[in-house]
Amino acid sequence: MELVLLVLILVVFSIDAEKMPTGYVVKENPIAEKTNFRTLTKAVCEEKSSNVVCNDMLFAECNGKEFIVNNNENFTCDELKLNLSEVSVKGHGVFKNEWKDLRTE
Repeated sequence: MELVLLVLILVVFSIDAEKMPTGYVVKENPIAEKTNFRTLTKAVCEEKSSNVVCNDMLFAECNGKEFIVNNNENFTCDELKLNLSEVSVKGHGVFKNEWKDLRTE
């Protein structure tokens, strides 16, 4: 068991660190630095019979304008091109009709 663990540690340290992506891939991207871009989720609610049904949806904000991101969609903001198809948003809630969304008050 110890031999297997030692071999795994040696394999991890033998990988060339220059080839492994880090946070600097995004940090040093000149296109990303000049573009005001972010992603966010929001609950979108609608009344259905005696309930209010809310589902989280993915939004992208590009230079102050907000867009909804549909499944399997590539998003472009200035020269920055992003594939957001792998992003999964799963929030869901069901409330009684008397429930008030405090964000809208």
